[in-house]
Amino acid sequence: MIKCYNHFEDYIQTSDVNNFHPKIDTLIDSLPNDMGNLHNIILYGKPGIGKYTQALRIIKKFSSSDLKYEKRIQVCVPKSEYFIKMSDIHFEVDISLLGCNAKIFWHEIYNQIVDIVSSRPIKSCIIMCKNMHVINSDLLDVMYSYIQRDTFNDRICIRYLFITESVSFLPDTILNTCEIIGIENIPDKTLKKHVKQINKSFTSNDKSNGQYANIKSLYDPTISQTSVQDTIIENICNLLLDDIEKITFSQLRDYIYELFIYEVDIASCIWEIVSQLVKSNKLTETNIEMIMYETYKFLRLFNNNYRPIYHVERYLYVINKIIRN
Repeated sequence: MIKCYNHFEDYIQTSDVNNFHPKIDTLIDSLPNDMGNLHNIILYGKPGIGKYTQALRIIKKFSSSDLKYEKRIQVCVPKSEYFIKMSDIHFEVDISLLGCNAKIFWHEIYNQIVDIVSSRPIKSCIIMCKNMHVINSDLLDVMYSYIQRDTFNDRICIRYLFITESVSFLPDTILNTCEIIGIENIPDKTLKKHVKQINKSFTSNDKSNGQYANIKSLYDPTISQTSVQDTIIENICNLLLDDIEKITFSQLRDYIYELFIYEVDIASCIWEIVSQLVKSNKLTETNIEMIMYETYKFLRLFNNNYRPIYHVERYLYVINKIIRN
């Protein structure tokens, strides 16, 4: 049977058996035992390489229960609720789930964490912020104020552990307070070695082996997420270069929905659109300033104060109008 990992212990135990990032062990050993001397930490790397597991291994060093204690708490704001996983030493906040009211949500979450930690005998904790790369810009603007507040707090000790796919978007004020740790991609040789070890644990009599074979047969190596994303961006570029009168709302909306369904990086999409406009000689001395301004305005407002799809629709429509005039 394939095991589902829902508890902190599961991740730790699996990592102990198959440790894909042994170099992190040296780093964990070098961390101070006193959390008051611990720096905030940023773990960054590509998706699916084990950043969360390594974060738990770091946190385990400061857990008196070795992360065996696990609980969920509920945070409520008007018309919404949010659940946080917590241990005896840390709290987990998934930034991607906070939505457009992230700033309000975070304030409530933070206050509740402070109340809990203040009531404990050991008044220290780590706040793990997952998916930091999709943080709302309003929340990012004020995040440093929370970090700074905790740095000079004499009553409780709060440290932050940010998990993200990149760090370039983070302001220097936050970067300067953190120890930045890159999680490397897992080499194919190492991955194959561990897969062979796992395969040996399955016997030929295991009835589920047939199920694995069936699942494997569904995989099409000619299709990758990258190729699908490239196709979506190409469709949008072609649509933009056509006459604005030929674009139907439903067709445009379908393409935009695909951007979100396949998790296309919007910044990369915008870059490709502008690149195609350059290659097609659609940018002139007259319209380039307007297009750059609209691009800046889009990136500033996107996923910030209204539905993300609205901003994408508006940007594509306005850009098309500009290059047609």
